[in-house]
Amino acid sequence: MRMILKVTAVLAILGSAGVFYLQSKTEGVQAFVDNFFSGKEVKDYYAVTNQGEKKGDKYLYTFTAYDRDGNEQVVKKMINRELCQGVYLKIYAKGSQGKGWAELRENEVPTKVLEKLKK
Repeated sequence: MRMILKVTAVLAILGSAGVFYLQSKTEGVQAFVDNFFSGKEVKDYYAVTNQGEKKGDKYLYTFTAYDRDGNEQVVKKMINRELCQGVYLKIYAKGSQGKGWAELRENEVPTKVLEKLKK
């Protein structure tokens, strides 16, 4: 019985350490789950850059992004440099996990999305 308690305690500590690492060094647990354990496909979203949160030598950005149809999605992306604020981005994301991004000019953003981003 004591052995089971010890093993359970060790697993709980390791699990907690893993969750702490994911939250502090990556986009977070939800983004990790979306990336590796969900059946979601990579989709294009559009967002405007905001103030990133410095984590070590990288920046974590949390975007309120929209797909072409205007559906909202919160997307997190860890980037190794600070972005200028107010720039339009096209973000490739799998759920809330940002996979890649590209800067856009305002005229490259779909009209339906642009209206939502300017609100």
